[in-house]
Amino acid sequence: MENRNLPRLDPSYYQGLAIVHWIFTIKNRKTGYLNERFFLQFQGIAVHAFSRYQIVCPCICLMPDHIHILALGTSESGSDQQVAIAFLRRHLRQHLSPFEFQRPAFDHVLRDRERSREEFQKTAAYILENPARAGLVDSATDWPFACAIVPGYPDLDPHAANFWDVFWNIYSRKIETS
Repeated sequence: MENRNLPRLDPSYYQGLAIVHWIFTIKNRKTGYLNERFFLQFQGIAVHAFSRYQIVCPCICLMPDHIHILALGTSESGSDQQVAIAFLRRHLRQHLSPFEFQRPAFDHVLRDRERSREEFQKTAAYILENPARAGLVDSATDWPFACAIVPGYPDLDPHAANFWDVFWNIYSRKIETS
């Protein structure tokens, strides 16, 4: 049974430079939606959503029955993760059919102690390791449904050795220009 009325934080927690871990669960934990075509459609729609609402995602992992997104706002005045996630889910709906997302999406707004680079990167590593922990692949780097989405940087690979240096450099530039 789904609860459509889970308590939510005030919308301001999802705006500006908020950092949020989102999880979209497939209704009834059904599997079978995840394939290369859906992954490419997801990436295309996500680029639009995150570009429109000034968000970057260094860590996204699509699993057989759920999706993880670790998102950071890049603009004090223009970033709105709740609106971006609603946009993303709405536009994915047609590509997900006959599957559906469970409502509502789960979210965890990172607290101050979780926002340090070290702790943040640990959260990202935990998300990216999901497929290996689930026994779907031997190594997280073998999972074909994980990526980073930073509009303007299509070649970023969250598994690359220099990823975090590159990501933090891009992120710093984005928040400086917002």
